[in-house]
Amino acid sequence: MMDTFNSYRNQAGRIELEKIPEIKTIKKPTYGSREKMWFQVKEQQILFKKNMRVNEDITEIINELISQFLEIECVSYDLATYQGMEGVIAKQFLQPEDQYKPTICLLCGDYMHKISNDIYTILQALEQKQVDIVHIQSNIQKLMKNQVQDVFTSQFDRNVHNTGFIQREHNHLLAPRHDSANSFLNIFDDNKMDHFLYAQNKETLIKRYKGTRTKMKITPNSNFQSSMEELVKFLYNTTENIPVIMQQTIPIAKETITKINLLQLKELFYILEQYNIWIPNRQKQFFEYVWNYNLEDYQKEKKKTH
Repeated sequence: MMDTFNSYRNQAGRIELEKIPEIKTIKKPTYGSREKMWFQVKEQQILFKKNMRVNEDITEIINELISQFLEIECVSYDLATYQGMEGVIAKQFLQPEDQYKPTICLLCGDYMHKISNDIYTILQALEQKQVDIVHIQSNIQKLMKNQVQDVFTSQFDRNVHNTGFIQREHNHLLAPRHDSANSFLNIFDDNKMDHFLYAQNKETLIKRYKGTRTKMKITPNSNFQSSMEELVKFLYNTTENIPVIMQQTIPIAKETITKINLLQLKELFYILEQYNIWIPNRQKQFFEYVWNYNLEDYQKEKKKTH
């Protein structure tokens, strides 16, 4: 959340960008399918991302708060409105000398034939780019923590296009977590939420809405029924011959999951209410159901490994 612009927040908790006197639009490249605009406010640059669906901006904010709790570096977001359009604003996270490159660019060149949405292939690409070992370790550990959050929030659109690296001097650094709107099954329609919450067989519905599978995998191996199954088997029953750097991520991922078990979404809803952001009760119920389902799924998959 951005306290900088609190004085321009309306009764719905949204920052009204056109009311900021110092604001002006600037031309900068953007990525992805959502409509975006860059603004300059004094020395600060912010990106406005228009909603494609109702409430996906709320999901982005919830993910930022989850990242803060899990100590995962994440872009700072806030709810905003501009000329009648609703969405989120994000702070610029690049330094003047930085270059942002989507992960797909990292895998190009000699790796064009190996473009794959998995952490192991990204590790190989970083090694081929001769990134120093310290930064490779840091990047892979961060990617693994991000994978944990994606799995537990039913993020189904994480891929090599909406993750990226910051090229700073001769190193590639994983960019802060961003673009998390396609999580919690990405269902924001009231009728669909009602249908889901009152259904007898919710597990079938979760599968129908891709809630068991993320596009990003840990390894190229795709012989898993769900992303949770892959995550648990990697952490507790690894039989594959994986590099030492990948093995070193296991205790870090387990520690992140320990924090997830302590996290109550109600606490995050309360934080948002301090900014006058009130999530409808049905949406809260839905967020909590998906969250608790994944916590239970983790325990079930973990039992299978013993």
